[in-house]
Amino acid sequence: MEKKGDFELFFTVPRHHHFPKSPHLPTLSQVVAIWGLGTAVGSGLGGVVGDAMSKRWPVAGRIMTCQFSVAVSLPAAFLMTWLLPVAKPLAEASAAHALEPTVALASEQGHAVGIACAVFFVLGSLVSWCGTNNSAMFAEVVPERLRSSVFAFDRSFETAIGALAGPIVGALSPKFGFIGTLKPGGEGADRAALDANAKALGNAMLCMMVVPWALCGIAYFGLYFTLAKDRATALRMEAELEEEDLRLKKLANDRHDQEVARSFSSRQASLASSLSLSPSMTGGVNGGRKSDESGEDVPLKV
Repeated sequence: MEKKGDFELFFTVPRHHHFPKSPHLPTLSQVVAIWGLGTAVGSGLGGVVGDAMSKRWPVAGRIMTCQFSVAVSLPAAFLMTWLLPVAKPLAEASAAHALEPTVALASEQGHAVGIACAVFFVLGSLVSWCGTNNSAMFAEVVPERLRSSVFAFDRSFETAIGALAGPIVGALSPKFGFIGTLKPGGEGADRAALDANAKALGNAMLCMMVVPWALCGIAYFGLYFTLAKDRATALRMEAELEEEDLRLKKLANDRHDQEVARSFSSRQASLASSLSLSPSMTGGVNGGRKSDESGEDVPLKV
């Protein structure tokens, strides 16, 4: 199961709306880019680990690799949602340290953003192993000629399910106390209400991450009982399809040979018929005689 969409949704939580707007510090968009870089590295790393595990445990290797990634995702969801340090607003940072705004920004917000970047990169490289190993397992249990269709269905189904995450989070957030809007107000805005809404939205999002991933990890247990059988079935289907291909090719070749033989026989018959009717083959002039107007044969004059 892919996790990228859920984690990218996490970045919209206004818990981090105080992230700095300084050219000297990473912004949320850059943190998202670092997360994407981590998932890209993790996809390759997950493939390497899955290959090594499958050599050691041919049936269970990739399944255990995927379950490890899911197991990391569950505490990662709590860490990224509530345990990371939150960047304080610039005014609060300045008041807390009695420093110039730019210095306070670097001291209070800089370390929060730096920790977030490091955590997102590390977690991104660990929670993205399922996709590559799922593809490898698909390739083992699906006949070659059906892979395009099966992979297309898998991607479309997964994307369609993932698209429901946002609306479900929006529907759940009022259950956790979300009221009004997350849009920050102007001067004197109710910061407590904004933080309460952010917490409610974060809790809803946490449910939307933890519950599906827990079900995903449980579902992988079923593969311990079905993967070997599915592999054997796929190999048998592949052998049957290859045998059918050979039979059809042989039948086509036999038909082609028969058509060639019939065509050759027809040409021979046509040629023999044309030769038997040719004047040069029948004497042409009735054995050296010709017929006069009465129809009687008259010897030729030499």
